[in-house]
Amino acid sequence: MSPRGKKWGKTTIHGILTNETYTGTLVWGRHTRINSDLPPVRVENLWEPIVDKETFSKVQAILKERGPTQMHPRRTSSPYLLSGLAPCGYGDKALVCQEAKSGKFSYYMCGSLLKQGAGACPAP
Repeated sequence: MSPRGKKWGKTTIHGILTNETYTGTLVWGRHTRINSDLPPVRVENLWEPIVDKETFSKVQAILKERGPTQMHPRRTSSPYLLSGLAPCGYGDKALVCQEAKSGKFSYYMCGSLLKQGAGACPAP
């Protein structure tokens, strides 16, 4: 759970993983529309880093490797052919593959049921 008691979302996690603030670097003006020809202001080592720059660089490389420009987004998160493509039938979510017994068995289940738990979808 997040500090506000809500579930963490993919967008929030991605924002944390790509934020240079955690390395002690201030970046200002990166997304401005006014004078967009000016480079952003960067101040290195402004405060004590929470994440070292080497770890941050490794995470950026992994994110770039898994990014949709390198690989189709539906294939990035699952090695199963129909994961994310087949509709659930009870709602607007897609079926995703789930493994059981240390990968011995695999089956498709509703994505909302997998993320939110029992009661999120009536699918068996």
